[in-house]
Amino acid sequence: MSGFVTAIRINSLESQGLSTFIVMNRQALAMSVKQPGREVDTTEWITIAEYTRRHNLKRTNVVTNWIDRGRIPAEDVRTYSEFNSLRMIKPVLMQ
Repeated sequence: MSGFVTAIRINSLESQGLSTFIVMNRQALAMSVKQPGREVDTTEWITIAEYTRRHNLKRTNVVTNWIDRGRIPAEDVRTYSEFNSLRMIKPVLMQ
């Protein structure tokens, strides 16, 4: 039943303008990720998934491999263990 409810919500959002919904969510996420005593600025740091999307890469493991091999410098990567080991990277395209 929850899948049906989700489908109704998505159809409703499409009729109201899904692009507006996406923009509003990205703006909300761009502010910060918060946890008591910890805040991550997402205007200067993005997730691996967002990096993959912005640079039209096919899979996130490409970026993960770049990080592991040092192609993305360590100073451009942050890992937040308190956020389930979330890795954030600076949004600079690697050549």
